[in-house]
Amino acid sequence: TGLDPSAQEALHDAVIALGPPKDATLRGELTQHLIIQVMGGRTSAAMALVRVDPVRAREVLTQVVRRSGVDPTSLEVAHALARCGDTGPVRAIGLPYAREQLRPGRNEGERINKQNALGIELLYAAEWDQAILEFRRMLWCEPLNEVAAYNVACGHSLAGRADDALRALR
Repeated sequence: TGLDPSAQEALHDAVIALGPPKDATLRGELTQHLIIQVMGGRTSAAMALVRVDPVRAREVLTQVVRRSGVDPTSLEVAHALARCGDTGPVRAIGLPYAREQLRPGRNEGERINKQNALGIELLYAAEWDQAILEFRRMLWCEPLNEVAAYNVACGHSLAGRADDALRALR
């Protein structure tokens, strides 16, 4: 708990990369540390908490998302909840926000990035085919867009279609 912010970020990254500690006592202490950070507004701890204790993460993150408006913080928490199996906040917050950003007349020069953001929200909402369609729209606009091609593959992979995912990567 006495870690400076950069050390906390490193801890979060390590937990996300390596997974939770095997020792139950240490895992419990880490869970409490992450809950305190999440409840204090440090959403970067949200994904680490999901890795350490998904059940407790869902309880805590649901409280956080209820008290916040639509902003990057609530979107990050909604994404963490989706990783716990609760796509409701992504559907309620993330999808409407991403669709609003794509509305005609809203900085058309960044349309590809906004389409990608909508596709990512659709992936978090477990709407695989809709996400793939959005990424394909990106490819129709920019046929050599590697991000879009990769995201098509991710959508197929998440939908359990490994052959289609490999084909998209090729």
